[in-house]
Amino acid sequence: MKTITTFFSLALMLTSSMSFASTWSVYEVQVKQSDAPAVAAALDKFMQSDVGKSMPGGVHLNATVFGGTSQATHAFVLLFPDLATQMSWQATVPTTEAGQEFGAAMEAMAVPVANWTNSMIKVWGTPSNKDRFHQVTRFYTTDPLAVLAAQDKLMADPSMAAFPGQVGLSQTAIGNRLGANGAYTSHVFTVGFESVEEMENWGNYLNTQPAWGEYLQAMSTIATFMGTELVTNAAVYDAKMDLETFLK
Repeated sequence: MKTITTFFSLALMLTSSMSFASTWSVYEVQVKQSDAPAVAAALDKFMQSDVGKSMPGGVHLNATVFGGTSQATHAFVLLFPDLATQMSWQATVPTTEAGQEFGAAMEAMAVPVANWTNSMIKVWGTPSNKDRFHQVTRFYTTDPLAVLAAQDKLMADPSMAAFPGQVGLSQTAIGNRLGANGAYTSHVFTVGFESVEEMENWGNYLNTQPAWGEYLQAMSTIATFMGTELVTNAAVYDAKMDLETFLK
């Protein structure tokens, strides 16, 4: 069985011939509720080490609020300017005492569920470091340009002028996650809000707007959605790359 040491080492097996801008990689795990504080503490200790401080990106420890059929309770999300930078840093981690200690702690407390990496395509709205709740919607499409055009059209509609969050469209090029009926995801939408209240109020408003209905009809012909999950940031380490910088 794979161990959580893949958090830092498995990505070294990915092809190095692909070059992505604004890469974000996800390592999902299942953690007992009683162990959640210890997992957060182990990550904090690692990030305070020399190798943790040398990370040229950002780390989010996310807790799953609603995950559907996924068994993941948490996810380590790594933000980097590109995949090559991520691979270079991750190669140093297992060679350090702090990296080995963190890996041993995760092996004892966390069960790997899935891992995948994404490249950002476009962002709409206003990126904010205050956004702590994120909707994650995975889908499959063979026409990403049509998806991009549909999202552009929606965001340009006057009804979207007061949108309080940010929307990101990313390609899941490596580690495509299985979805409905054994299909796999090719892309993912991420929508960030400062609070559940902000998210809920916007959703209630959006459902009354004709432009939203037109958008859903258009998307139904070009994309197969795999469901939406809600996650929240349990811890954020962004001294080298915060969310606003990453999404610009």
